[in-house]
Amino acid sequence: MQETRAKYLVLIPVSITLLSFLAGAIGGLYWGVQREIASDLRIFVVYFFLGSVFVSSILFVFFRFLLGRVQNKIMTSIMERERVEDELRQTELQYRQIFDGVNDAILVETTKGEVLDVNARACEMFGWGREEFLTKTVKDMVPPEYQALLPEEQDGSALSEKPFETINMRANGERFPVAVTGRIQEIGDQKRLLIVVRDITERKKAEEELLTLSRAIAHSPTSVVITDANAKISYVNPAYLEVTGYAEEEVMGKYATFLYSDLHSEEFYMDIWKQVSAGDMWRGEIGSRNRRGEIVWEVVSIAPIVDANGKITNFVGVLEDITENKKFLAEMEKAKEAAEAAAQAKADFLANMSHEIRTPLNAIYGMTSLMLDTPLNDEQQDFIETIRGGSDTLLRVINDILDFSKIEAGKMELEKQPFYIRNCVEDALDLLAEKAAKKMLDLAYMIENQTPPVVMGDVTRLRQVLVNLLGNAVKFTESGEVVVNVKSFLVENNQHEIQISVRDTGIGIPADKVDKLFQSFSQVDTSTTRKFGGTGLGLAISKQLVERMGGTMWVESEEGKGSTFYFTILVDVEPDAKPLTSNDVQPQLSGKRILIVDDNATNRLILIKQTESWGMLPNAVSSGAEALVMLESGEAFDIAILDMQMPEMDGFSLAQRINSLAVDSSLPMIILTSIERSQARSGDAKISAFLNKPIKTSNLFNVLIDIVNTEPVKKKAPKKLTAVDPEMGARHPLRILLAEDNMVNQKVAISILKRLGYRADVAANGVETIEALERQTYDVVFMDIQMPEMDGNEATQKIRARWPQERQPHIIAMTAHALEGDREKYISRGMDDYVSKPVSIEALVKALEKAVPVERRS
Repeated sequence: MQETRAKYLVLIPVSITLLSFLAGAIGGLYWGVQREIASDLRIFVVYFFLGSVFVSSILFVFFRFLLGRVQNKIMTSIMERERVEDELRQTELQYRQIFDGVNDAILVETTKGEVLDVNARACEMFGWGREEFLTKTVKDMVPPEYQALLPEEQDGSALSEKPFETINMRANGERFPVAVTGRIQEIGDQKRLLIVVRDITERKKAEEELLTLSRAIAHSPTSVVITDANAKISYVNPAYLEVTGYAEEEVMGKYATFLYSDLHSEEFYMDIWKQVSAGDMWRGEIGSRNRRGEIVWEVVSIAPIVDANGKITNFVGVLEDITENKKFLAEMEKAKEAAEAAAQAKADFLANMSHEIRTPLNAIYGMTSLMLDTPLNDEQQDFIETIRGGSDTLLRVINDILDFSKIEAGKMELEKQPFYIRNCVEDALDLLAEKAAKKMLDLAYMIENQTPPVVMGDVTRLRQVLVNLLGNAVKFTESGEVVVNVKSFLVENNQHEIQISVRDTGIGIPADKVDKLFQSFSQVDTSTTRKFGGTGLGLAISKQLVERMGGTMWVESEEGKGSTFYFTILVDVEPDAKPLTSNDVQPQLSGKRILIVDDNATNRLILIKQTESWGMLPNAVSSGAEALVMLESGEAFDIAILDMQMPEMDGFSLAQRINSLAVDSSLPMIILTSIERSQARSGDAKISAFLNKPIKTSNLFNVLIDIVNTEPVKKKAPKKLTAVDPEMGARHPLRILLAEDNMVNQKVAISILKRLGYRADVAANGVETIEALERQTYDVVFMDIQMPEMDGNEATQKIRARWPQERQPHIIAMTAHALEGDREKYISRGMDDYVSKPVSIEALVKALEKAVPVERRS
């Protein structure tokens, strides 16, 4: 508008100038006429022009001055207008920013619900862009089921500045809860609806969660109490009222301390208050009394509630009733004490039974040992060995029962010492070698190369498990083989899982009987028990021992085709330990051709793998006939290993045939046999060595090295059942007192000592032992534990208290108590050493060798 006016103002001076020019022209003309010069046209024009210029110039200057003043005023007005417009734009921008920055949706509508303007939050909330939103009406924002409630035109009566809740709909059709406020606003001469919509979805969720929580608390079986900051009760749930027996009006407004009982001290409650009032949570057991005075035990958790400023406003207590649990635990404690008492009684009974059984067994064991060292004819030798075998069997049964009772009572402790796995396996096989040989069974083992040579564990218990499994395998196998396989798997760092399997070709186990194998006092069936015997404890004990060693045990079997028992143990490895026999290529054996003749495929495989690991070149066949064909065809070998027990042609016959071949008359031969030999029989001159099955790797290695080095193989002398040194008494003189009440045991012990060159005095109980020591000095006292009048424990205590240390005898506990820990128990009671009954001569000799005569101590 103002720009148009400025244009018109510019035209005014131009028009005035033109008019002035015209007026000047007329004036000049008039002046020329008056001077009578108008007749001269040229003079007329000059005057006309000069007059016009003069007048128009004066007028132009004047009007130009006036025009400048006007233009200044116009420009000032324009600038003022622009400043106002800029402020209006800034105000509008700020308004829009505020308008769009509001967290609620704001809509400006006509009274008919047509949208005129919306803020950014409205677009975000409903899902339309602003331009699209301006084409919508209120019906587009309301679900169809609510549209019938909308008026055709809003007069403001239905609106309220107080929020009311309803349901709106987004552009994608999603329903959501909103709180709406609105009012009619006069804008100019028109009425407009100002609507504010707040999305209350999260609030509704919170309210629903709160309602759910409230319902849960109200229906919870756990008591809930809320107090104010001063511990006055402001809320309790029904469970609390049910447990305490109070009505709601009886507890509301009371201090929570009204339920304090005499079950706790005042300091106990004060400590709780100090902790929770400091803002910390407290949890523990509290005993209180209900309205009827009955004791109620609860696990209580008390937590403070703080406001935004960190001030405690309330306390919440959650109380779980454990009264029945307390009663149950009390009953369980009584039951536990009763069970422990029963277990102790059982252990005491087993210990006493062990003592009572071992006492007569000691006589049988000791006397048979002595008799075996005397001249006997064949029949007598057979009788005594039968008695000795029976006593060994009875001793194993007793040991099984004691082991089982120790495991059940949790009193079996496992050692953790380094040991060679190969030695452990070979020792176990040695114990079964004789039985396997009698049944003509092949007994073998294979240790995988990755198995560590030395591990940390309880070698005694591992050997016990192996012997049990091997014993069962030999017992239930009539022909074929029993093979042990050992492999290892790395678990982490230096820990390995050792897996050992014992495979046999025996009778096998029916599939429906496998689950009975590892049960206590159980066999597969009664016919097996009658035929083979046994307590049925071996596998149960073995399985529990394996589990104590961190492993497990299982079996794979097929009836009539044999069984394979597997077990694993966890062990730590000695990383720097060296193997007993190297599995690396040996320069002395490398390249040597070796002939292996054995009808057993497992034995062939073991020998092939072992000799190949030393760099030898094995060639294995299954019969003597095949071996002869190879030798007669010109095959040359440096060494031959021949199995003794082979069908059609045994090892000796094959050796003789090989000796008859001129080309191989110098071939060194090793005979593998299950029967121990101390010397070669007639015709064995060409045999370089005999090796007993199962073949020990170290023995085979040494024999092969000796043969290669052309050194004579040293044959071991036959093992004697007992080793009695009749000169021990002269070589290591001791004055011995035997404290023993049983006449048979006295006779056994005196006889054994006599064979060792000792004479012993006898005391029948602890009182006689004290009296004997008062009469003379003894270097050694063999002290029985269970004796009348005064037992061995009391006698030992009196000896230690009465005599000075340098004059005290070397006391050896000699008892039938053979539970694990008995040795340590008796030594802790003042005894110097321990031997268990039945007493073996070797154990007795070791105990005597440790004793020092009293005269030599000072």
